[in-house]
Amino acid sequence: MAKLRVSLKPIINDINVPTVIKVIVFPYENHDSLVVATQVGEILKINGKNVDTILNIKDQIEPLGLAPGVPFDERGLIGLAFSPQFKQDGIFYIYYSSNKNRSTPPEVQDIDPCIPATKAQVWSDRRRYDHFNNLEEWRYNAHLHSSHRVRTILVLKQPFFNHDGINNVQWNPYENTLMLTLGDGGNGYDPFNMAQNNKVPYGKILSIDVNNLCRGVSYEQSITSFAEMVPDQRKVIKISVKGVRNGSGPIYDIPQTGGIKYVTQVGQASREGAFAYREDCINLGWRSWEVDEPTVTVLPCPPTMPPPMMPPPTMPPPMMPPPTMPPPMMPPPTMPPSTRSFAWNLAPFPAYGSGLTITVNPNTTV
Repeated sequence: MAKLRVSLKPIINDINVPTVIKVIVFPYENHDSLVVATQVGEILKINGKNVDTILNIKDQIEPLGLAPGVPFDERGLIGLAFSPQFKQDGIFYIYYSSNKNRSTPPEVQDIDPCIPATKAQVWSDRRRYDHFNNLEEWRYNAHLHSSHRVRTILVLKQPFFNHDGINNVQWNPYENTLMLTLGDGGNGYDPFNMAQNNKVPYGKILSIDVNNLCRGVSYEQSITSFAEMVPDQRKVIKISVKGVRNGSGPIYDIPQTGGIKYVTQVGQASREGAFAYREDCINLGWRSWEVDEPTVTVLPCPPTMPPPMMPPPTMPPPMMPPPTMPPPMMPPPTMPPSTRSFAWNLAPFPAYGSGLTITVNPNTTV
């Protein structure tokens, strides 16, 4: 087997958390350019040593690193896709966590298979959420080397800070639609079981026919369910995949393979996975399945253990037979005149009765 020598060299330095890396031909150019999106809100065009910023929305990104009690953050600029006619029209799409309209996340209990109520929680107050995620259409102006917003396609209330997706906006070359991969809403073990709920977009891969959206209309209304979408918006959005915990994709293979699609599934506790499929309307199984094994939400509750056995009570010692009774006492002898008599009220006793009068010598210690 031939030996290969591989070396690595940096393409760009001092970049802040890249979330998307793609290659595209820009308008009025005939060569590929590397494009990198960063979590903090930049999109950079890289050609050799030349680095140009084509978008900077740092001031519109939710402040990062402020999620309570966790050393990471999954919000930010996390999705980027280019129109197949980008070289001609300069259109691209981004998905990011907006710093507008903050609220407080809903309260939940940790999932416990032994407590059925924890598996049936409901996001009852939709006014409580962590942040908004925006899907927007932008246009790159090659003359000004800058970009401007064209319209908003979707604004989604995210109940928790995590499971926003990552590299989650792709163009479907077979259906000519925009694909958006959404996490289950966050927290852990999908407490509201939204990945399996067909009424909400969370935990789904959505196919969006942006070419049939009304031109010039920006859909700014935040939503938490399909029913909250306006009719024009709802009719162009459909579920392609459900049962998603968090992930990226889909990535599309060459047409010669029959149109295989690949998606990733970020696991909860022990499994990470990637799925390949051709037909839509598939279910990745979350939250009952973590890739290819059952999750804690469906594991049987441990059997109830009987209470520990108490030690046997200490038995009292066997009763001793009553002592042999002495013979009846003889009346004391008659005492001389100097003797005094004391009457003792004795406890009842079978052999004697009560009220026995005993005459004692006053010089005797009793």
